Amino acid sequence: MPKKKKGRLSMRKIKEILRLNGAGLSKRQIAKSVKASPSTVSVHLSRAEEVGLTWPLPEDLGEEELMAILYPQTENKNKRPMPDLKYIHRELKRKSVTLQLLWEEYINQNPDGYRYSYFCELYYDWRQKLDLPLRQSHKAGEKVFVDFAGQTMQIVDRKTGEVTPAHIFIAVLGASNYTFARGVFSCDLENWVLLHCQVFECFGGAPEIIVPDNLRTAVTKTCRYEPDINPSFQEMAEHYGCAVIPGRPYKPKDKAKAENAVLFVERQILARLRNQTFFSLEELNNAIDEELIDLNERPFQKLEGSRKSWFETVDKPALKPLPLKRFELASWKSLLVN
Repeated sequence: MPKKKKGRLSMRKIKEILRLNGAGLSKRQIAKSVKASPSTVSVHLSRAEEVGLTWPLPEDLGEEELMAILYPQTENKNKRPMPDLKYIHRELKRKSVTLQLLWEEYINQNPDGYRYSYFCELYYDWRQKLDLPLRQSHKAGEKVFVDFAGQTMQIVDRKTGEVTPAHIFIAVLGASNYTFARGVFSCDLENWVLLHCQVFECFGGAPEIIVPDNLRTAVTKTCRYEPDINPSFQEMAEHYGCAVIPGRPYKPKDKAKAENAVLFVERQILARLRNQTFFSLEELNNAIDEELIDLNERPFQKLEGSRKSWFETVDKPALKPLPLKRFELASWKSLLVN
């Protein structure tokens, strides 16, 4: 069935107008029957008269042919060049880039293109079709989301056969979805800080903001508005020029990017390694690194490029340069006088 244009009657109603007109009913009577205004009925009858259509219609005339006769070349009439919506979505992640700027660039290349209001409407409608983590707007180099996966991997001791669980730390950049993962035996503060240093070294720079969950190694006191950040973690963030803004409790949208990255790592990496036996943490991390290459280079389903290509063109150029030395963890202890 041909798609009905906005403000146009359906083909079923147009055919009914032609039938009732052939039966001798007045325009006002036809309008009441098809629930349209008399002027609308008059417009459609005039158009049918112009192209020589009368009732009964030829038996072999389908709805698409009837549409083409009544509205010749309307599909291509005044057709304007479509903006590249995937390009717009990628460019909006760059610092200081706005829809107004992108529209001005578009209209300079296409003087007969869409006006700004419809240009924005096209982009917002297209963006609604994306998955939530892709739909959220994150500026280049602005945020890295970090969390531990709920699933663990098993490390087997060669001599004793003892099995030790390894926790999987995951970090993902907001703009490009570029993902980092690493296994550790403990989720303590020392590993937590070390993992962030490894993340920044892997990325080749530091973001403006670290967004962790409210775990104890990151936040000593949870609060919706003013959480207390662990002093050692805060010191590490200051060393790399980052701010720490934990996701608010009971606000899953604050960390949707991290939750989605955890899901991807569990399904695309850990699930693939489920039948392998690892005898050391190094073996596990080497296997994870190999799978990460595949994950980051895999093309997006609804966007052009991959995590790696977006990282290299969008996120990486915007990251802050790393300090000359890696952060060294200091121990903090509260003491009472006397």
